[in-house]
Amino acid sequence: GAYIMVALHRAGAKHPVSEAFAAERCILLNVDDVRLPLVWETDGKAASTGQFLGQAMALRIYFRDATIYAVDGED
Repeated sequence: GAYIMVALHRAGAKHPVSEAFAAERCILLNVDDVRLPLVWETDGKAASTGQFLGQAMALRIYFRDATIYAVDGED
């Protein structure tokens, strides 16, 4: 099946900022929509990205049978 997994990194870093933001924590399976939120879940709770406001961050995106047109960061 189709999937998208996303890991959150500091710009230029090779590893996610923490295990909470690893690709396995943000998975979209068989969805067909626009403006899908990226949510990293641990034990059923969403991890907050607020601690990274104002910092240069990067996303590492893994996908199969998917088309990604854009990623947008909202304030």
